[in-house]
Amino acid sequence: MIVALTLDGDPVTWKRARSQGARRWTDPQDRRYRDAIRYALLAARPRGWPLDARYSVTLVVSVRRDVGDVDNFAKSWLDAGKGVLWADDASVVELYVRRVRADRGSVSVLVEADEVQRRAAKRSRVQG
Repeated sequence: MIVALTLDGDPVTWKRARSQGARRWTDPQDRRYRDAIRYALLAARPRGWPLDARYSVTLVVSVRRDVGDVDNFAKSWLDAGKGVLWADDASVVELYVRRVRADRGSVSVLVEADEVQRRAAKRSRVQG
């Protein structure tokens, strides 16, 4: 199974949560961006999408200026996909991220669920 979509707008890189003593908070721009990703992924997810497979993820990040680390763009998407496309982003076994310059910002994502690995893992749980 495959999920493919493009989210228009300037991409936002993942930012570590800030803290002051025991109080922790997430940057509001980061939270809004991850919520937008989550809603877009939910809308693009086909019926019967497996949350327990292994996944291959390809991201093409279009930016107007060469800013932002590609790993932090990916982190935002992987975190936002938790509970939507996968139970945990540890099940993403392949990740390709490319940053390109463009007149308009956007992120195109392609997620492939590996059904063969999913069925094999299910069989081994039943047998074991």
